[in-house]
Amino acid sequence: KSRRDASRASLLSAIERCDWDAIQMGHKNMLELGVPENAVIMREAAAKLDELREVHEHEEAERIVKETEAKLADLSRREGMLVGAAHKKERSAIGKEVMLLRGSDDFISAKQFLRDPTKERQRRADRAHEIEERALRERQRREQRYIDIKDELCIALERRDEDAVQA
Repeated sequence: KSRRDASRASLLSAIERCDWDAIQMGHKNMLELGVPENAVIMREAAAKLDELREVHEHEEAERIVKETEAKLADLSRREGMLVGAAHKKERSAIGKEVMLLRGSDDFISAKQFLRDPTKERQRRADRAHEIEERALRERQRREQRYIDIKDELCIALERRDEDAVQA
């Protein structure tokens, strides 16, 4: 009971401070302590997260772009200092790292979010839906394969086919 009270107080404090990360952590802790999603405190946390979501997403996108661009600038500076054939491999490695950074999903998504948040949110939702569908199809495929394997094993046992049973 006291742990639940402490978690509740911590979550309320996070809500008052508008602290996104602390609200998420507090929400998770309360769920782990068995507090239902429809409890008042949980609804308050969800409402505050909804209220803060746009600002949080924008700040997160800005942070990702800023950090990535700083890394790119540092790599560009380092690459510029490596002159001559003796540094060809190092320049090549830096070039590959630059390509990876510029092409990273997080960086591209963050830049697109800053340009058009609505469109990027939709793209992210579509992507999440695709991933869920793929996972569902894979689970269904595995379940069907498990059924098929059981049937194959039963047939092999009935035929007393040792090779098929071992396979």
